[in-house]
Amino acid sequence: MAAPVIYLSAAQADLRTHRMAARAILEAEGLQVVDYEIRDATGWSPVRHAMRTRLRGCHAMVHIAGASFGAEPNAVPEGAVRRSYAQMEYHLASDLHIPCYSIVLAQDFPFDLHKPEDEEACSLQAQHREMLTEGMSSMDTVHDPGDLQWSLEALASRIRMSHATAASKKARSASTWLVFAPLFLISVVGAAYFFVAQRPDFNKAVQTTVPPAVSHSPPVLDAASMEHARKMIADVAAAAVIAGLPSEQQDPITKLEVALDEVAQRQGLTTIEAKLELQRFANAVDASTDSSARDKALAALTVGKFTAASALFSQPEADSEPVQIEDAPPKNAEVLPSALLLKAHLQYLASEHTAALASYKTALGKIDRTLSPDAWLHSSLIVAVVMTNLAQWEEASQRLTDILIHIDTHPQTEPQIHARALQAMASLEVARGQTGTAEDHLLKACKLLETDSAKNQHALAMATVAIGEALCFEGKRDGAEDAFRRAVVMQEQLHGPDSPEVARVLGCLATMLADSGRQAQGLRLCQRAQTINEQRFTPTHPRVARDLMRLAAISSQSPNDHRDVELCRRALDICTQAFGERHPATATAMISLAIALSDHPNSAEPESFAHEAVSIDVSALGEEHPLALRDMKILARALKASGNKDESLNLHRRIVSASERKYGPDNPETARALSDLALALTEYSRFTDAEPLYRRALSILEKRFGPDDFRVFIGVRSLAGILRDSGNKEEALEQYRRALEIAKRNLPPDDPGLFVELSNVGGALRSLGRYTDAETVFREALAIQEKSMSTRDPSVAETLSNLAGVLFLSGRHSEAEPVYRRVLEVLAAVSRETKQPHPNLDLARKNYHADLKRMGLSDDEITKRIAKVEAGETVQDLTAVSVK
Repeated sequence: MAAPVIYLSAAQADLRTHRMAARAILEAEGLQVVDYEIRDATGWSPVRHAMRTRLRGCHAMVHIAGASFGAEPNAVPEGAVRRSYAQMEYHLASDLHIPCYSIVLAQDFPFDLHKPEDEEACSLQAQHREMLTEGMSSMDTVHDPGDLQWSLEALASRIRMSHATAASKKARSASTWLVFAPLFLISVVGAAYFFVAQRPDFNKAVQTTVPPAVSHSPPVLDAASMEHARKMIADVAAAAVIAGLPSEQQDPITKLEVALDEVAQRQGLTTIEAKLELQRFANAVDASTDSSARDKALAALTVGKFTAASALFSQPEADSEPVQIEDAPPKNAEVLPSALLLKAHLQYLASEHTAALASYKTALGKIDRTLSPDAWLHSSLIVAVVMTNLAQWEEASQRLTDILIHIDTHPQTEPQIHARALQAMASLEVARGQTGTAEDHLLKACKLLETDSAKNQHALAMATVAIGEALCFEGKRDGAEDAFRRAVVMQEQLHGPDSPEVARVLGCLATMLADSGRQAQGLRLCQRAQTINEQRFTPTHPRVARDLMRLAAISSQSPNDHRDVELCRRALDICTQAFGERHPATATAMISLAIALSDHPNSAEPESFAHEAVSIDVSALGEEHPLALRDMKILARALKASGNKDESLNLHRRIVSASERKYGPDNPETARALSDLALALTEYSRFTDAEPLYRRALSILEKRFGPDDFRVFIGVRSLAGILRDSGNKEEALEQYRRALEIAKRNLPPDDPGLFVELSNVGGALRSLGRYTDAETVFREALAIQEKSMSTRDPSVAETLSNLAGVLFLSGRHSEAEPVYRRVLEVLAAVSRETKQPHPNLDLARKNYHADLKRMGLSDDEITKRIAKVEAGETVQDLTAVSVK
């Protein structure tokens, strides 16, 4: 018996994405789907004729009603009712006595963004929705894509049964179904909603890349279709392994989604069409009683069950089954290496990294590079990227070097493959902290992709993102911002302004802006990315979790924004549900929460979460992996905060040793670990132990980045601070002056950042008793502040206090008096505005009191004068009096 033919009706304006998904779901349920997509307004009569023609052969209609009226004919005959195309379809189905099953989407459903509509159109759509929902309860409307999915599956099951009954009882009138359709819809949608709400795995089902397989009469696929689906899934697995930005490397769900988009585009399919093909394959595998272990593994991968897929494919019979790897010529394809490669992909996506590397190496060892050069090139590139991600950098470097040599000797290599190899080498260099040629590799990759920019626009955009990340690492934030913004424009032109592809780049740009001190801009962009991902996926998708962690990191930089803990807890909940409790992606969320909680010194949670994250990442990735080193650094801070001094210092030493082994003794990452250990020692007043560590770190940075780099500047300041604290005042002054010179070479003459370095130099001069020199420096700092800052800024008061102090110490009390008075005026004004005393207000009173005392005023006169100054009253200048 032929499958029922269903006419799918939904407005394009706000339901285009969900309409494609609905078609995929209904076809996966064994129904034939017909629709009529009208992109442009056309005449009333031709549209009705085309709709009637399509409807006559249909057994039923599924009508999805959203919030938008949608497109409509460009001309309506006199006396005809104004209706949108979707409304016309519904009423024509009624006229033709075709059963119509309506699904009404609630106002809070995540509709596609659409243009505002006129008041009459909105009113007409509201009336249409009201007509459809007459007799329904509020529970019968659908609130999210998960509800819609299960409602459609339940409807499909009912339609199939109805079709079978109608075939055996031809006497039944088609109009009978129209009468009972509203009653049926109430029961089906309500039951589907209740069923979905009660399912313990509902949230995970919503997150999966492909709708989960169902068991209702799946279509039988022929051998060619099954083999094509196997090939596509193998391609998706290979692409998923190397897909994603650095922030996505431990997120197999997003990687699988990105890979499916890439493979679909390569095959000339839409993502929905590709998902449908994989869904059909999964249905066929699920329905068959003799499906192979390999097919079960591939089916499990399509729904994001990575661990199950790996376990199934690791069964002995799966290893021996033939698998065609991407772009390998059939006559040269070898069964064993191709199967081992697919097995390795599944193991890697399941975070079974040690096993995955072993499988990769075994497979590559069995590929004949001479007979199958394309297979060797593709597979070697995947393995090199995996090794980079797992911090197996020496082997990755050797493989990538070999790959680039191979490409140079084979000019016929596709530009896309050459570009990807160059990007892989650049990523390796950035990961190792060796960015000398990373930017050059990426620029060369972009030139290769530009040879066919129309075809490679997405790849070109992501290569531009990689340039931005490399420039960020080098401290070239202006260039990085330009690269990120170019990538945003490219992705907007290709995918639209509210696409997930744009959201991925916005996240990178937001972080860079926040790190540059532009938190407000970064926050806005990050929130925009979060909105896009929540609308396109679900609020419980891993992409949203990353947005939440970015938002938390940015908001923590604002003293008045206290959302970071709440945001990180939500992100951790999402990751735990998506990946489980022992996954590196979950460990990242734990670390973010530990950082957010670090402002709560009486809580044991930061240490607990950091301990767990270290355990997860060391177990999955090894102690020397960058993520494990990151975790240990946060744990060391948590241990210090909880008073575990010795354990904290020992962990810092462990980080230094691991960094030296992983990065080498002269790498910036090793310098960072040395500086962290030195800082920890300084906080325990162990200056003698800290000083050589700071000196070694500074030497590494100078050799790598040159004398004027920002990182060298930070190293110089840190060394100056430890020298000052240890009593080496002369050398401290020398280093502070060096930091000032670096700042002056890198900043405009009146940049506000210079006053900090000037104040440090002034403070060092003051400690040496060189008051006149210190006065000159403090006045220079004050001049910069007064040009660029409000005179009521507390930092201006701090510089004024420093200036007054050296005047006081020089015995020039009458000159110090108006300066001390101005300090008190500023801090008193700030205290009145904030309605709480400024922390330095009491000190300002004492300093002013001491200076006035030296000028001969009595305590009573001083008290009255201070009260007037704090009240904002004008006081007369004092004439110089003899010093007591």
